Order: sequence, then C-alpha cells, then structure tokens
Amino acid sequence: MYLTEKEIAVILDFIKADRGPGSRFIFTCMEENAEGDYQFRNASWLTSAWLSMKREVFTWGLKSDQLAPFLRRSDFQLLEFKTRKDLREEFVSDGNRGDPLAIGENVAVAQWDLESNPNRAPSLS
Repeated sequence: MYLTEKEIAVILDFIKADRGPGSRFIFTCMEENAEGDYQFRNASWLTSAWLSMKREVFTWGLKSDQLAPFLRRSDFQLLEFKTRKDLREEFVSDGNRGDPLAIGENVAVAQWDLESNPNRAPSLS
C-alpha cells in the first residue's frame, strides 16, 4: 500500500533472484475502491485525518480479482487471499466478532511458480 507498482515489481524480481523457485511470501495489499482510491472503505474522518497527519499515504492497490493476474506477470502464483471477512472468521474470537475491522486491506500468500515459465529463471552463476 505504501509502494508503487514499479517498486513492487523490483521486490518480486529480488525474491526470484535471491531466493529461488518455490519461494513463498506473505504480504498485505490495499483493495482499490475506485481508480486511484486505496483508502479503507470504513475509515472515519478521524482515521483519515490521523493517517494524513502521520503521512501514511496509500499509493497503490488493485481490485481483488486483479491480484492473481498481476502476480502471474512476474511468474508468481497466488496461493491464498484473505479479506477481513475471512480473517474475522479464522482469527477473531466469538466474543469479538462484532468489532469493526478495516475494510480494504487484505492478506495474501504467493509463491514463485517456476513451472509457469522456466526460461525466466535467473542464472545461478
């Protein structure tokens, strides 16, 4: 959410060059609400003001259905994708299920899928 699409591509290239096939990583990503809008959908004006004051500007995100194709362009496979609903069900206790969670920040797990394009593997020399 704090990086540009170009910076994310550099990180994906680093993972492939430094870690190798089968490498997995976990990350969060913002869901794009409208073109160029990557804010929490349920944020109050106070939350938005606080984030602005702290200079926490969300610079990039994408719609949920765009994540897997985005990762595939860099030879990564999306293994898991969790929204606030999934996280609430899996990790929040029954007594806290009604508490609000941020809407728009999702958690994902991806893996370098060398089989999708073996000719793009970096050399080990």
